[in-house]
Amino acid sequence: MTVCARCGTENPDQAFAALSYLAAAPELTSTWGALPARPSQQDAFFAAQSERFAPLTIDWQVAKDMLQYPDVPSHEAYMPNFGRADPANKDLGSKLWTTPDLDVDAEISAHVATLQSIFDETGE
Repeated sequence: MTVCARCGTENPDQAFAALSYLAAAPELTSTWGALPARPSQQDAFFAAQSERFAPLTIDWQVAKDMLQYPDVPSHEAYMPNFGRADPANKDLGSKLWTTPDLDVDAEISAHVATLQSIFDETGE
């Protein structure tokens, strides 16, 4: 079994091919609502967003100008183990919105314990 030391996969060539496809598929960025990193795909993205929000007319230049000021470090950088903590937060949010008569205090106590466990995994 060969595992790519940098990416942790047994199939680095297939993983690269899959990521290359995803990066080159502008229709996926519209589906996800994510601005493409490739400047050549950005005009199509904004056009699709304009259609999505029609009949509103949106000046996308504001969003384009903001690209000159990225949030470095990002808003995700300060949460340990963001990839696991964020879904846990979203699960709690879903319960809060969809569960009648939820014992909020109990859920928050459980959530704090869950997050602490997730944070402890990183050793941070």
